[in-house]
Amino acid sequence: MPRHFDKELSLEELANLPDEDINTIEIPELDDDFWSNAVLLQAEIGLRSGPAMPMESAEELIATLRERQ
Repeated sequence: MPRHFDKELSLEELANLPDEDINTIEIPELDDDFWSNAVLLQAEIGLRSGPAMPMESAEELIATLRERQ
């Protein structure tokens, strides 16, 4: 059963929080209707040395950053 916390948790405390202590009661289940309308969005990574560009994967991002060194 999820616990109630008396204070706001730090990022470290949140990262270490066990799943069973997270209250998900108010989060609706994602049903077939949700997934039938879902759209995949790819983030654009903007680097200070150039314009924003779409990235296909983390590996591509790492390769791009290495090329710019």
